[in-house]
Amino acid sequence: QRRVRVLDYTRKRDLPIANYPTIMQCTEHFKKISNTVMSMILQCEPRDTRIKILEHFIDIAHQCVLLRNFSALFAIAFSALSTAAIRNLTATWDGVSPAHRALFDQFVEITQPIHNFKIYRTLLQSSNEPTIPFLQTYIRDFLYTNEANPDYLKKGLINLQKRRLLYRGLEEIRYFQKQNYNITEIPEIMNFFIGYEGCEEEDFYLRSEILKRSGNSKNRKSGRRRRFS
Repeated sequence: QRRVRVLDYTRKRDLPIANYPTIMQCTEHFKKISNTVMSMILQCEPRDTRIKILEHFIDIAHQCVLLRNFSALFAIAFSALSTAAIRNLTATWDGVSPAHRALFDQFVEITQPIHNFKIYRTLLQSSNEPTIPFLQTYIRDFLYTNEANPDYLKKGLINLQKRRLLYRGLEEIRYFQKQNYNITEIPEIMNFFIGYEGCEEEDFYLRSEILKRSGNSKNRKSGRRRRFS
């Protein structure tokens, strides 16, 4: 998110996002992560392998928390694993270990939008190490500040309180942009991620329903075999 231009956050809502290329790039990257996670789960036929993939992404989300990469955490835990298409895979979730379920429940709590993302914002404010925040909360804050507060007060006076609110958010963005991670890029992983072709978004739930019915059918058959054995 270092490439995001700070001024892009404060512009008016009535212009399309294409006018803000840095925000659009970050948004597309966020969607790419979510699409990859969902597609890799939904494209996997064997239930046991699908369980391992789901647990693996929970492990990755846990590393994101430890690294304070909240953007990737939201992309994985909130925009992918918490969607109806993935939560619909009840037979898959039933096979997830209790430890991974407990971790996932923590991620759900962090990414919940309740009270304006209170838990996430608390974690963000307490971070004094390199951190990648969740972009959408800044967009929401700036849009709300722009729309809920006039630029000028009565008699043409500048609305200084609005400027203070915007400045506070901009300073927070600048603070995180100045921090650097000491992480070595792994080209093989980057190339796989960039080149991975996932499912079309409109196919997610249909694919989920097919896998769910397949899992239920296998469970019924195995249950009948156990009764006659």
